[in-house]
Amino acid sequence: ATLEISSGRFEGFELASADQLGSELARIGAAEVLVGEHQLEQNHFDDLQDANAIPDWYFDSARATTCLSEQFSTKDLTAFECHSFPLATRAAGALVQYVKDLHGMSAPHLSGIRFLRDEDFLILDPVTRTNLEIEHNQGSLQTGNKSSTHTLLELIDRCATPMGARMIRRWLSSPTRDHHLLRQRHDAIDWFIDNQRYSDLPQPLRLVGDMERILARIAMKSARPRDLVRLRAGLSALPAVSDLLEQTSSSLLDELRPGLRPLPELY
Repeated sequence: ATLEISSGRFEGFELASADQLGSELARIGAAEVLVGEHQLEQNHFDDLQDANAIPDWYFDSARATTCLSEQFSTKDLTAFECHSFPLATRAAGALVQYVKDLHGMSAPHLSGIRFLRDEDFLILDPVTRTNLEIEHNQGSLQTGNKSSTHTLLELIDRCATPMGARMIRRWLSSPTRDHHLLRQRHDAIDWFIDNQRYSDLPQPLRLVGDMERILARIAMKSARPRDLVRLRAGLSALPAVSDLLEQTSSSLLDELRPGLRPLPELY
């Protein structure tokens, strides 16, 4: 189970074998990895550096279910397909409990979990990632600098917001295998090009800032006045962005547009 506390992105995934663990950790690039005390003592994670041991009871199935239900304010976890991912659910419960212990409170912006399946995306092993130079060039990896210059990410990342940049990084590190989604994205790109809208969109988007992390700080009661000013600037961009996406022929953009409706009272 993985959690990006600054944005509230919460995901679970069950591996087919222990051999895939290294590939997944390379994909995730986690700043902190939690492992049960017993597993760490049994040397199941010899190659895992900087692993933090947490009590084994954090991973108890019943406790994880209770912890996640309380976090999501639901009677049970049926809506999240947790029954299909029992091991990932236990890991997710342990992770939420750790966050509560760390911050002395639950994270209100964690309102659900998304489970990934093998068939959803390509699994790239560490050697393949290094050779493809997706996020880091080989020269920098050899020196330990992990530079992103002269990489695929640097080449195609022209995002106007930090949120877009993170999304591009996720898409490149976990390429989707969903043909329907890929066709939707291609249709959206076609519409932008055919209607010359791609050159108009970056300007209002640059006002938005890192709204994901601003909202997370508000939820965690750690926001500063500067965060609220940036939130106001982001809300001010909504009308222009929404207007640019009027009358599209793209089903993906049509799905996104209702979430971009202006919020004048909040603004």
